[in-house]
Amino acid sequence: MGRWEAGWSGVSLLSAVLLGFSARAEGDGAEGEPRVSASGRLFVRALGDERRSFERELSVSSARLGLKAKLRYAEAEVSVDLASKAMVKDAFLGLQDRKKRLRLYGGQFKAPFLSRQRISAWDLPLISRGLLEDYLVDRHQLGGRRLGLMAELNPPGPASAQLAVLDGPRDELGSRQGEDLAARARLGLLRGLALGASGYFSGPLGGGGGRKFAAAVDADLERGGLSLFGEASLGRLPVGSFAAGALLAAYRLPLDSAGKWQLEPLLAGELLQLLSPSRGRGFSATAGANLLYAKRVRVQLQAERAFDPGDERPAMRLALQLGARL
Repeated sequence: MGRWEAGWSGVSLLSAVLLGFSARAEGDGAEGEPRVSASGRLFVRALGDERRSFERELSVSSARLGLKAKLRYAEAEVSVDLASKAMVKDAFLGLQDRKKRLRLYGGQFKAPFLSRQRISAWDLPLISRGLLEDYLVDRHQLGGRRLGLMAELNPPGPASAQLAVLDGPRDELGSRQGEDLAARARLGLLRGLALGASGYFSGPLGGGGGRKFAAAVDADLERGGLSLFGEASLGRLPVGSFAAGALLAAYRLPLDSAGKWQLEPLLAGELLQLLSPSRGRGFSATAGANLLYAKRVRVQLQAERAFDPGDERPAMRLALQLGARL
């Protein structure tokens, strides 16, 4: 399916969802809650990479449009990104009980694996999701957006859990290599601290034979304007076993009495170690600052020094990104 055909398929699916929900919206939604809501965001990015002599690259990195429809016992979401080759991002239907303690999802959504990967690009202080996202998700297909079914449990209290059966990766001929399993649990503690754990297993129900797997633990702290995040993971890929870690620290400083203007300096680092039989190392260190206005506009300036597995030497990357959302 071509890029524009995929986009029109997403629009058609979105229209069908909205028509179905509109026919039943009256009297089914919670009082005062919007039945249908629209969202959109735009990111424009300028990038310079030392490996290409800092040649200027200007691009629209994301142009996202989305619609959500809610009923008392169901919800649906469809989003497309006009700047992406895979235009349809999320397209799923969810069913839930009255108190939203048990939810069932079907469609395309983010796998419940790796905490940073699940954070919205708008809420993530970093311009890019980083070395681990590129290597594990993009290159080796551990996680990311997949077709599948997912159950989510939200019992009374600070804990939650998710379990998903997902469409597995495909080989060079396009044949599916079995199903994948992903799971995540999260526990919220006092004073803004939360702990999480997740796992991903590729092909355990089919022909893949579980040849790829990974497990991760994470912790995040939100207190006042301070945000701290850490995640460690280990597993096995076709090239061998690996261990990895990521750290992020950011602080939001109000620039006016109303708190609409905020300055957010940040520091981040990642480390990826390839173990037996292949050996290698990758790392990145990032420093930057974001200027935010009313949760609607942001200007991000960041410098990253990174060494990806396979590179000949570390290189500097400079990025400036402008963002706006509805």
